[in-house]
Amino acid sequence: GLLVVGSQATGLVEVDNGILATDPIRLGSSAAGTIDVRNGGIVFADGIDLGTAATGFGRLIIAGEVPLGELGAGFASSVSNDTDHVRVGVLGKGELVVRDGGSMLIEAPARLEVTAAGGEALAGRGIVTVAGVGTKRSTIDARADVRIGGRGNVEVSDGGLLAVTGAALLGGGGAGVLTATGVHGTSGHPATVTVGGNMVVGTNVDGGDSVVSITAGGRVAIGGTLSIGGFGADDLVIVDGATGAVRVGSGGTW
Repeated sequence: GLLVVGSQATGLVEVDNGILATDPIRLGSSAAGTIDVRNGGIVFADGIDLGTAATGFGRLIIAGEVPLGELGAGFASSVSNDTDHVRVGVLGKGELVVRDGGSMLIEAPARLEVTAAGGEALAGRGIVTVAGVGTKRSTIDARADVRIGGRGNVEVSDGGLLAVTGAALLGGGGAGVLTATGVHGTSGHPATVTVGGNMVVGTNVDGGDSVVSITAGGRVAIGGTLSIGGFGADDLVIVDGATGAVRVGSGGTW
């Protein structure tokens, strides 16, 4: 059934090396609501909304893995989402953090939507962070599209990986920002974004100033077409000439 955290007062659910299975998850309605998945905890859900109302703040943290010396050592903390979308910053503020080897799987046809569902276009209202390496890289595996609008921000850093099977669409209800920056100091993994389909920077007329930033050794690989300024004005792709790289597949153009 439905799990709501942060409806009338601040709420916290910790999944510490345990399992939580539910249908829709709603974090942050009129208050702050957080789910903290750690030490190899597992969550199964069908639809996740972070910041469902204008006054709410929803936060989902997926961090680390089962510690060394314990049964299942190295098994990542994880969240698996089925057919309904993962929406970060629906009408309020939402934050999704995957770090230190944690992982998130978003099955098709569900999308990852970052402030793309409405609400005010305010900086910091929708934030997604994928950072760090444990036994494996911190990863969001999005099997359909990713949409970033409404001044939402997705940052992949310190060896993290965002893998998008479908398209990456920036802009819509405000600018969208996607950043790949840095290399993990121990493993040498670069912050990486892979997109199987097209990447459009500035999908709507209200999506101007959308940005893809690839710096400090970050990597972006696109299987389809990279389109900059599709409809929005002043859209940018920034590549650090010394260490950043963007690659468009043999079947794609830009």
